[in-house]
Amino acid sequence: AHHAFVISFFIRIIHGIPTLIYQTRTISTTTEVAKCEILNSVFQKYYNYGFIIILASSLPVVLTTLFGSLAYHSIRQLAFRTVPLVRRELDKQLASMVLVQAVFNFYVIVPYIVRYVVNFSTNMTRDSYNYVILQFAINLTLNLLYLCFATPFYIYTCVSARF
Repeated sequence: AHHAFVISFFIRIIHGIPTLIYQTRTISTTTEVAKCEILNSVFQKYYNYGFIIILASSLPVVLTTLFGSLAYHSIRQLAFRTVPLVRRELDKQLASMVLVQAVFNFYVIVPYIVRYVVNFSTNMTRDSYNYVILQFAINLTLNLLYLCFATPFYIYTCVSARF
């Protein structure tokens, strides 16, 4: 576990170096608001499609769905194993918690992915009514995305028979 952590740490550091190189802080001339912008168009495409859509959104959904379905399969196979009853119940409880978390993450992250793809595939003017609707969708799906990080404790508490 220690070696996996160190390797993961260095991969994340190396992955973040292009962000330090290609991002700069700019101040808008009209609104006087500071924001970060990506200068390189190739890195912009990688960041929008490779990092946000695949690494930060789709990959966690696929992995949690995969492991949730494996946990469900494991629950169904528990009846055929010769393990102590207490261990079997704990395995069922843990697998059901993982499955509920996977389903919850799927329904919370997928709208964010769809919104992000729509946002970068359409060109809208700021005065458009559709732009206002898209901004509302951005805020709504971003708040839904934060639920992924805020609710595991509550999900585990509600699903667990011990609490």
